[in-house]
Amino acid sequence: MVVVGLTLLTAACKKEEAAPAGLSSTTIQGSWAITSGEGTEWRKGDGIITPRANDPSLVGYKLVFEDNMMSVKDIMGNVVFGPSTWNLDDASGTILIGTDGSNGLGFFTIKNFVAGTSMDWDQRDPIDDDYSYKVDCDCFLYFQKFLKMSKMP
Repeated sequence: MVVVGLTLLTAACKKEEAAPAGLSSTTIQGSWAITSGEGTEWRKGDGIITPRANDPSLVGYKLVFEDNMMSVKDIMGNVVFGPSTWNLDDASGTILIGTDGSNGLGFFTIKNFVAGTSMDWDQRDPIDDDYSYKVDCDCFLYFQKFLKMSKMP
């Protein structure tokens, strides 16, 4: 009986991260400006080689969702990625942009979603297919992104 009670208590204490309230294929539509960015660099076989740090390189870029297509526009309004299909799993709060997480913009977990206001995106930890060969280090690297966005009018 004690084992059953402990098992139930342990199961009740487990907290799984809930998907953001209000997140759906409808509420994500429109333009979202990247307001801040961070990144972590991974080397295949070694793990994280550069700790998470500020990365302003994408600040001001806009992610534009129109129906089932998404594009990324630079500060001048030029399309720098896309249009590409996207798939939102609103139950888990994840979004896949492109054919898979390794080809396209990537696979992200959406956090802190406030419909019509803001959201955060955390790119997944790398899998083998995510790494790209870099000649200068003769190694395979992956740059994981963490973005904060605001909804544009």
